[in-house]
Amino acid sequence: GAYGFTRAESREALESTGWTEQDATYVLLRKLHPKSESERDAEDDDDDDADAASVLAGRADEALALESIFEDAFVSEPSLWTVQIPADDPSSWRPCWLEIHFPPGDRYPKTPPLVSVRQPNVPPAIRRSVAAQLAALACGDLRGEPAVFALAEWLREYLPAILEEHGEMDEA
Repeated sequence: GAYGFTRAESREALESTGWTEQDATYVLLRKLHPKSESERDAEDDDDDDADAASVLAGRADEALALESIFEDAFVSEPSLWTVQIPADDPSSWRPCWLEIHFPPGDRYPKTPPLVSVRQPNVPPAIRRSVAAQLAALACGDLRGEPAVFALAEWLREYLPAILEEHGEMDEA
């Protein structure tokens, strides 16, 4: 699929969520987190919901900062944030989009975000690998912190090398 998961993985996720595509997407993106992270997320779910308002307030503050930094390249919707990462060579490559998904009840930034990458010049398996690297970064040093800017900067820094090594150029 578009995120680099196999048909079997996608079908299993769809079956486990009652064939709800968006919920299946969240299941698949959680698979990108390191194995130990799913256990930590389960522990975080046991926390009191009293801080839900502070989680949403922190997320709103981060969105405001990202809008200021990225301007029109940042789009904020309730369940999805998108940051457009421009290509170094727009004559050969299309831009890349970093997607941050917020399933119902999501506790980001307290818990690591669900991350995906859309880049039409990169094969799906490589997009999955890049998203897994971003998820590992979010689950590591960035855990519990607003992470989207750092993830976007990582993608901006490494995107040229990823495209050079794995990209499929647009036909001129």
